[in-house]
Amino acid sequence: MEVNGQLIRRVWEKASPIHGQDAELFRLDMQGCWIRKKDFNNVDSIYGWTIYPVNSPANDFSDLGKLIPVHTHENQIPLAGIQSPTEMVFRENYI
Repeated sequence: MEVNGQLIRRVWEKASPIHGQDAELFRLDMQGCWIRKKDFNNVDSIYGWTIYPVNSPANDFSDLGKLIPVHTHENQIPLAGIQSPTEMVFRENYI
């Protein structure tokens, strides 16, 4: 599966909403770290996050059930397989 706006949105929805925050802006990853939707693959942001395929090869995004959102600063993992800037992904209609 290609990493695109639709996949990013579906994985984003797996993150936990934060009480008192807009769930379309901020959520918690599986470790309880704050992530911001627009900071997908942004390692320069304190809210940066990426998609991690659990129990799969690093660039295997074929099984949505194995994909989780993870904070980029708290984890030493490769960024999800996307070459374009975040802004290009978030112009897609799904997000």
